[in-house]
Amino acid sequence: MTISRLIIQQLRNINQASIEPASQFNIIYGDNGSGKTSVLEAVYLLGLGRSFRSRTMNSIIQLGKEAVTVFGLVKEQQNNEIPLGIERKKDGAVFIRVQEHTINSIAELAHYLPLQIINQDSYQLLTGSPKQRRQFLDWGLFHVEQSFFPIWKRFQRSLQQRNACLRNKVSNAELKFWDKEFIDTALIIDQLRTHQLEQYKQIFVKRFKQLNDIDDIELIYKRGWNAELDLEQALAESLSRDRQYGFTHAGPHRADIDIKTGKMLASQLLSRGQQKLLTYSLLLAQGQLLTEYTHRKCVYLIDDMPAELDRHHIQSVLTSLTEMQAQLFITCIDPQAIAPAIKTAVKMFHVEQGVITAVDNREATS
Repeated sequence: MTISRLIIQQLRNINQASIEPASQFNIIYGDNGSGKTSVLEAVYLLGLGRSFRSRTMNSIIQLGKEAVTVFGLVKEQQNNEIPLGIERKKDGAVFIRVQEHTINSIAELAHYLPLQIINQDSYQLLTGSPKQRRQFLDWGLFHVEQSFFPIWKRFQRSLQQRNACLRNKVSNAELKFWDKEFIDTALIIDQLRTHQLEQYKQIFVKRFKQLNDIDDIELIYKRGWNAELDLEQALAESLSRDRQYGFTHAGPHRADIDIKTGKMLASQLLSRGQQKLLTYSLLLAQGQLLTEYTHRKCVYLIDDMPAELDRHHIQSVLTSLTEMQAQLFITCIDPQAIAPAIKTAVKMFHVEQGVITAVDNREATS
């Protein structure tokens, strides 16, 4: 998937902008505060219906305006162009259009534009909560395995109902009604995750070796309950604690991935620069998995790539990205730090006070 046209209206300091990105490399440069990261934010909003910089829409919508709108033409592998549009208002209203039809599901929107963001917060994949690593694993399942999302919704409903029963102190007989649905859906999710991670590991190891000089890296899946017990036994063992605290302690909603080098967590052993390269490896491998199993491509949003990477590693990352032939939106202050290392066609966009201008490559790097 690639974006062939992007229109942004009333997003932060961008009043109105229209660009026609390249199918692979797009460099967006400008001073800090110019609005270059807002371009990435617009693409993210188009694909996922939300911001990666703020939890509320009020801070994204331009001061004095009532709504933010992003429109894009998304080109499929067969060169069909799909129009996507989203409008989010200050009052919370959301309007999504796909191929001239109104849809009500962010999940359906996300299907059309698979995205990965790499920025300063991406370290949280290593250092953050288990929830972030679960979401990372489930991203691949959502885009690769069609059966995953309906099962995931059923599981979430059963988890909510079971937790409500625990809080309301219902009888064991009533609780068991939801236990069955909880266990049935939980085991399917666990099986899908286990299989997905095994496929992913093979791709990840190759990407990791391209970018890193560390010999030993391991991804260990932790299913969310005692591996020596089946889930029914684990629920029975934790029942008194579940009732005490009012929520379910065992299940795939507690799963995690340990990312280790040697016998230590990578987040505890690796330097900041090494962690960044590991994060690149993890996220690039997700996009490659998507391509290998669906023949679709991921769009990458990379904010401030030169930060904490030396020239050698910038070159390694860009070589890896070139091989993947994915569409990239990369922000930086100085394009000279990136452009000379790119060995294929690239488009440059200069951003100043929210105004985006397409720039001749020679002018940008001179």
